Amino acid sequence: MTWRIVTWPDILHLTFRYLRWLFHFPLEVVAAVRCYGKETRQRYGRGVPGQIRDILKIALVNGLRPRDYYDAALARYGGGSEILRYPPFILVRITAERLALGEDREKAAYLRSKTAFERRCRAAGVPVVRTIAIVRETGVWNSDDTVFEGPLPDCDLIIKLESGGQGRGTEGWRSVGAGQFANGDGDVLSSAELIKRAVSIGNARDRVVLVQERLENHPEMRPISGAALSTTRVVTMINEAGVPEIVDAFYRTSIRPDAAVDNFHNGGVLFPIDLTTGMFQPGMTDAAFDQKPITCHPQTGTPMVGRVHPRWQEMAEMALRLHRMYGECMLPGWDIAVAADGAVAIELNMVSGISINRQPQFGGLVGTRLFSLLAFHANEWLERNEPPTSRWRVASKAKPMSTVETASVLQAASATSRSPNSSVVSPEKNKRSHNSRPTSW
Repeated sequence: MTWRIVTWPDILHLTFRYLRWLFHFPLEVVAAVRCYGKETRQRYGRGVPGQIRDILKIALVNGLRPRDYYDAALARYGGGSEILRYPPFILVRITAERLALGEDREKAAYLRSKTAFERRCRAAGVPVVRTIAIVRETGVWNSDDTVFEGPLPDCDLIIKLESGGQGRGTEGWRSVGAGQFANGDGDVLSSAELIKRAVSIGNARDRVVLVQERLENHPEMRPISGAALSTTRVVTMINEAGVPEIVDAFYRTSIRPDAAVDNFHNGGVLFPIDLTTGMFQPGMTDAAFDQKPITCHPQTGTPMVGRVHPRWQEMAEMALRLHRMYGECMLPGWDIAVAADGAVAIELNMVSGISINRQPQFGGLVGTRLFSLLAFHANEWLERNEPPTSRWRVASKAKPMSTVETASVLQAASATSRSPNSSVVSPEKNKRSHNSRPTSW
């Protein structure tokens, strides 16, 4: 089935959304221009009237907010058509999720589950981080769903949300011996007290909480790592031949001495990786405006730009292996660390995010391999599911699509793909991908 606006509630809901946008949008424009307009004019020579014209253009064509214009420093293009190469990530996320899963919320919840990911990795023989205790509303359990009776082992631990993201709610606890654990604030808790803390976190957030072993960075990685375990995010997609292919990768590292996680949105630094050479490119923080390239590790001082990831080949191979296990995912991001015993899988991100302030790295997302593959799958879905007379159908698939056509295909697929059975990757293609290698490296 496909989604259409055919009922009055649908029409009224959409009308309300548009009216609310028309009310809020001018206020957002004024606030953004007042905050960033003067400095943008000084830096890029784009006057305030030109900035406002640009903001209106990207809002009407791409659906971007005024703040996005400044976060991506789009004034650098002087009002040129390049500003239309920057789509909102929600367009990519919704398209990828619906093409792969439709409205199957149960499947989506399974893919977001860190415990399900750990079990699937262990069953396949993939090294994965160890969960020691699972705190649910019904009690505290071992990873095999038997009752946890304690105590916690004398090792460093991480407390995290089972289905959380961006490092939110994550705490690091160091073992100080004799069943005691200390955090960066100097608090010391016993094993029983730490379990109670995990229970309180779960109750406060109404979420399942995990207590996992806190891994250490491999000695080879320490010159380019901070206090927290550093991970490499490798983003993969199924290509036109049904083969997993790497479309994006970046290395993350913490910079605070007491950091528990390396997440980009939790105070970490991100260094993009060249997919061909494995070299680090200039890094960035989550600071939205006035972003300056980072060339050395902020904590260790190690030069990063031009340095090759010590274990890039290993990271790439594990990511491709994981995607062959998870053929139902469209745009997964695999977090992989290099711990004392080598590469270890940390978690699966069902759709890997590419925020607007990361897109300047690509000169905009439109035209990248990632965006082109997503448009290919969206076009395939429309060809299979839409009638020949549908206005959502595009012209010839064989003809290379322009920037505008590519974005239109994604918007069409996002609007129409609501079927739980609308999986993009066929079982036959999944079988073939087990013995194939990507073309990107």
